[in-house]
Amino acid sequence: MRQFALLSFLFFLPIMGTTSLGCGGGGGGTTSSIVSITLSPTAVSLNRGATAQVTAQALDSNNNVVAAPALAFQAATQCIPAMPCDTPPITVSNTGLICAGQWDASVPPIKCQATDNVGTATITATASVNGKIITSSAVVVTDHERIDSVRVASSGGTPDCPAPPANACVSQSDKAPFQLQAFSNDPAACQRINGSASTPCQLPADTVGSVNWSVSPAQVATADAAIHAMTDPVCVTAAAPGEGVVVGSVGPSGSAITGSAAFTTCPVASIHVHQKNTPTPPDTDTFFTAPVGSTVPLVADVVDSNGTSLSSTTALTWFTSQPALASVSLGTVGTIAPGFAEITAACLPPSCNVNFTPPK
Repeated sequence: MRQFALLSFLFFLPIMGTTSLGCGGGGGGTTSSIVSITLSPTAVSLNRGATAQVTAQALDSNNNVVAAPALAFQAATQCIPAMPCDTPPITVSNTGLICAGQWDASVPPIKCQATDNVGTATITATASVNGKIITSSAVVVTDHERIDSVRVASSGGTPDCPAPPANACVSQSDKAPFQLQAFSNDPAACQRINGSASTPCQLPADTVGSVNWSVSPAQVATADAAIHAMTDPVCVTAAAPGEGVVVGSVGPSGSAITGSAAFTTCPVASIHVHQKNTPTPPDTDTFFTAPVGSTVPLVADVVDSNGTSLSSTTALTWFTSQPALASVSLGTVGTIAPGFAEITAACLPPSCNVNFTPPK
């Protein structure tokens, strides 16, 4: 597989004159200046009886972080399925600690106890600043049956994010959808879900809430959003050629249940280098001359293993065989002294053809 290209040229001192080939954080605000309060995380999914901490950040009118005032937390809850709840499925303490259930103070220390209900809650906080009530951003919380494992896999796709052929790589800038499935090994949970205690059982997507998504390494592909409802697939866009993983997780930071699936941005198959605006047939040697002291812009035509032409932003590495005679930077050659040099463009890790085994 051809993954680099050579370009040879001769450069010389002009007889007369010189010809130039052109180419081209926190501030010191006070409580009285607070204008907004942001709670994080913005969304979290919790097993029955689990907890998660809400943190608050206050900003002044200049967007400087200032000391947060005393907050009063509220939780507006709804059971799943939507029906009256004898006991709210989610509560929040006066310190912003969320309980996927009810706080039980009957036996110290106070503990979060699961209830018979699962549902959602919108957590907000208010503060009184100079007689004015400021309401925070919201945190959307979902409590659900216990999740013991998750599985990430390519999903059916949408018109805007079609599924690629099975086991195929994805060309740069093309997209692929992924979705997460959650499973429980709790017989009681499976009994409630399926009417059978047989394990494992899959949790309905509309009962779980939010999924956190990422791609590693980030240069191989990007997810369209960091947080998605579990009912919605995440759309992953291919970037630099290489192998990576799409990672989905459910639960609060530090105790999330995580799964992953392989993602491949198609490797570079060929590179053809030529002078800018002077294309030549592929797989032919290119030779040119240039005066000493001039610059010559080069272009690399890159094609991946699907036969797709890659964008000019593909991160190639450029070399010169004679650095004392000619330099090269981002495809622009600078002639230094008379002589002959070869210019090479290559697709090399860690910026291109990333993580392929064996290396490409």
